Amino acid sequence: MADIIDIEEYEDLTGVDRNDYNPSLAKPDIYDATISAATNTFQRERRTTVRNEELRCWYIRRGLHRGIRANFQDALDSCYFEQLDHDITGYETVSPKDFLYHLKTVWCRLDTGARLEMKD
Repeated sequence: MADIIDIEEYEDLTGVDRNDYNPSLAKPDIYDATISAATNTFQRERRTTVRNEELRCWYIRRGLHRGIRANFQDALDSCYFEQLDHDITGYETVSPKDFLYHLKTVWCRLDTGARLEMKD
């Protein structure tokens, strides 16, 4: 949710502290760098479990972004989002929040009145 709405609104709705949210889209390392030969078995398994959960959440978030990007592209004409296209990465680095911000700032905000006018 924090990838789509503002972080302040996310904190108000969920009660999750904004400092616990990591806005980075960087993939976590596969292995925990803090594990060494001196790490005991319990700590090694605990840190591995935590790292696996971070990776799992990263993949879920990545899939969510891909799905939302596809929904935006299906719902809108290309003229509304083609400026966000990157020569090399395409739309892979565009977050859902970027799509919404682009629509609100470059294009126009559709309110109920505008929708009713379009229907008429």
